[in-house]
Amino acid sequence: MHLRRLRPGRAAFFVALVALMLLAASAAGAASRAPRLSPDGLGPVHFGMDADQAEAALGSPVDAEPGINDCTFWTFPGGAQGIAFGGQLGYISLYRRGAKTSRGIEVGDGLTRLRHRYRGKLHKGRSASLGAADLRLFASSRNGDATYELEFDIVDGKVAFISAGTRHTIETFGECA
Repeated sequence: MHLRRLRPGRAAFFVALVALMLLAASAAGAASRAPRLSPDGLGPVHFGMDADQAEAALGSPVDAEPGINDCTFWTFPGGAQGIAFGGQLGYISLYRRGAKTSRGIEVGDGLTRLRHRYRGKLHKGRSASLGAADLRLFASSRNGDATYELEFDIVDGKVAFISAGTRHTIETFGECA
């Protein structure tokens, strides 16, 4: 189809439609490239990194706010939150839709989808989480001497909260509690 053959009003509509489709495709591509949470960290950001290393890995700034007991609260692009203990990242949480795990789970997904995506990898465990949950499920991964975990808090059959860190951090919430 040639734009010259279209009437002026239809040509403008066609150009606007193509522009809108390109914008939507760009936004969808950017969302699919957002860092994903795994037991090791958030995309290229791994537990044990400091804020400068995390910013270099992401290619974008990490907002850091000081807390108590030498803890710093980080906000990552895309809605993930982190806590650094003594300057090193030790805990990451997802509390709203948008950011996903490496297996495509996000806050709001149902328990059936979670079990399907983490088939055979989920187990019950202990957590220092203060939030009320009907069920807490974990997916673990070993890296050297440490065991890292994803924690899924389930409320009314849906994922209400996702967090990651070492098993020790998940069980005790580190020094920030």
